[in-house]
Amino acid sequence: MKPSSCQQVAGTLLGCMSQDHAYDFILIGRYLERADMTTRILEVRGHDLMPESSDELGPYESIQWMSVLKSMTGYQLYRRHVRTRVSGNDVLRFLLRDEQFPRSVMFCLRVLEDLLSGLPGEDDQALRIVTRLQRMINETKLAGLRGEALSQLMDDLQVELASADDIIRQTWFGVEQ
Repeated sequence: MKPSSCQQVAGTLLGCMSQDHAYDFILIGRYLERADMTTRILEVRGHDLMPESSDELGPYESIQWMSVLKSMTGYQLYRRHVRTRVSGNDVLRFLLRDEQFPRSVMFCLRVLEDLLSGLPGEDDQALRIVTRLQRMINETKLAGLRGEALSQLMDDLQVELASADDIIRQTWFGVEQ
């Protein structure tokens, strides 16, 4: 099987680039994007699969949530960690809070926290945002989170991730949008 272009670039960077602050910024971009994309997937699919008015499980709900996990290459790890049948609430918890799945928002935030802590400079605004996002995810009651409340949480996470990106850009690259 031939690796994708993204895999080739990532492999080249890992194997040939000095693992210094320049590389850290590449990783920061990767994990900001991953966290953002996970929230977007959850917002769109969660809205479809967890409507506010429906208390009954649809006959194909678990299959649809399996497809969400598979689209993020997370089905096998979900089965290893959660060990129950696939359900919306468990998938939501896994994709937001799991600290071992590389595409979960919390995993991305933990890596961002480590990377930002090691950067030179006095500004810790981006680190404070990452810490605030971790707290927000941990303190939000996910069970039964549906419809508009789920969309609002995902929007809030996306806005904060974009703020962290803006601060990183302004602090270390002096570029404002």
